[in-house]
Amino acid sequence: FFEYLFIDEMWCSSLPAQRLLEKYIPIAKDKIKVIRYGRNIEKTLGGFLKRDDARKALGVEQDAIVVGLVSRIDPQKGIKEFLEGAIPLMVSEPNLHLIFIGGRTEDDPKAWAYADALEKYHAGLSPAVAGRIHFKGSMNDSFRYMPGLDLYALPSYKECFALSVLEAQLAGLPVLGTSSGGTPDVVIENQTGFLFEPEDSVSAGNALRRALLAQPKWKEFGNRASKRISEEFNFEKISSSIIEKYQALVLKKNHA
Repeated sequence: FFEYLFIDEMWCSSLPAQRLLEKYIPIAKDKIKVIRYGRNIEKTLGGFLKRDDARKALGVEQDAIVVGLVSRIDPQKGIKEFLEGAIPLMVSEPNLHLIFIGGRTEDDPKAWAYADALEKYHAGLSPAVAGRIHFKGSMNDSFRYMPGLDLYALPSYKECFALSVLEAQLAGLPVLGTSSGGTPDVVIENQTGFLFEPEDSVSAGNALRRALLAQPKWKEFGNRASKRISEEFNFEKISSSIIEKYQALVLKKNHA
């Protein structure tokens, strides 16, 4: 533990990460600070496609209810569980579509096997449901298509901090995310989205059901989320804050 004596501050990206470090790292709690990730707000907003154009590019009808996920196809990303949880709702809601954007991890045999298993699972579904599940593969600048979605999902088992959630919320989307990692620091239950347990298809399905029932509030959720991201996750503000913190640490060292 000798090396910990030389730590002036330890930075992490979210409140859950801070609590975890406070529990396991033997330094004073007031030395562990949250420095959030961020996005260039103007650049991100300016890069979004218009809703109609995004829907055309994604290949879904304008009146469809679309849940999207942007992620590489990997066992830890929770795609299978979310799909399993959503299917009963797709049976009862014939206008509900799922869109998965992302490719396989090229150098990971487990990811390839997982993707193959997903394809087989998809092929075994009824045509009425399978035809509304769209695996789009990798798409350049995938954030641009966020306005074509109605809801965004992040079913990862553990996610330190997902920048795609910031992009989705800037696009005014309610987000469904797992109650692990940094996601609960960004997604506020029943205010900007809905949380569910990782690795749990039933919990994922229940979250999606809650989201669908809350459709009249989607615009309210989205506006609240977009405002919060613009204010609290603005990269320009965060980068300025980081510089100030470095300067303060150096100044403190010089006067020690």
